[in-house]
Amino acid sequence: MQRRTDLGAYERRQQTEVRIVWGRTVAAPDPGFRQLGSRYHEPPADVMESSDAVVVVVDVAGLPRQKFQLEVRGNILRISGDRPSLDHPPGSQYHQLEIWSGAWQCDVELPAPVDVDGLTIRYDRGLLRLEFPKPARRPSRD
Repeated sequence: MQRRTDLGAYERRQQTEVRIVWGRTVAAPDPGFRQLGSRYHEPPADVMESSDAVVVVVDVAGLPRQKFQLEVRGNILRISGDRPSLDHPPGSQYHQLEIWSGAWQCDVELPAPVDVDGLTIRYDRGLLRLEFPKPARRPSRD
């Protein structure tokens, strides 16, 4: 038995990924949305969908909750902020430097329409959890 694949959904996902990358580099609609030539960290994110909500979880440890910026354009959610450098003793030198600091940004595709005004935010143990309810469905008129 052969499994059918929804190529339309795959193609739509690929087109969205290309738009995200293109928007980060050369075709941003405004300078504030462009990242050409700048370096920023892209934290990992998970996107989940249930029958009544879309949930986005981003791994951004070490930041106060009020240091996040959120923007939704169409079906793209942009989460960004700035993480200050860690203090180090005067005169010390690094032998290993892996903990990121500075500007960061995460763009994710929202898989369904969401109610932005109903957003709930939790930040716990370094994970930022954004839960967007889906808009209420209106009964169809037949």
